[in-house]
Amino acid sequence: MGDASKAEKLLLEAEQAGLQPDTVSYNSLIHACAKMGDVARASQWLSCMREKSVEPNAISYNILMDACVKADDAESAEIWMQKMLDDGVQANEVSYATVIHGRAKRSEIAHA
Repeated sequence: MGDASKAEKLLLEAEQAGLQPDTVSYNSLIHACAKMGDVARASQWLSCMREKSVEPNAISYNILMDACVKADDAESAEIWMQKMLDDGVQANEVSYATVIHGRAKRSEIAHA
């Protein structure tokens, strides 16, 4: 069983036990998915946390942006940055550095 599957199982078990997973719990799960290169699965968990009224923070979005950059998808990283800002989450240095790195990695220095 992969890290993401274990993390999902633990989160679901916590919910079944009557516990309310918090932002850190979801960020750990999002990170496990992203670490496996499964950006779609990670983004589904971010959506799930919002549906359950658990507010994502900059770390939540930074994890997704970094996963996009690692997958050589600078455009998606920028989309996640915009979603973060639209959701009222303040970007930090890591957020901007990640998006800039995505473009620089593709030698798109002017766009970075």
